Amino acid sequence: MIGTKLVKFDDKLFEIIRVFNQTPDFPITEAKEYYGCDRCLRRENELYFCRTIEDAQVIEETYE
Repeated sequence: MIGTKLVKFDDKLFEIIRVFNQTPDFPITEAKEYYGCDRCLRRENELYFCRTIEDAQVIEETYE
């Protein structure tokens, strides 16, 4: 995740995939689908298309 930009919102962590200037007719639903995002956040006049970073889960414990 080198160079990855993250944002915290509503006690969740998101990876920012793309940022666009907001326009009245911006196709938010289509952009979320195209970029594989599950959340669109708005700040001032910008739209942040993000993916939720899920909490880490232990899959397998190994001891050496």
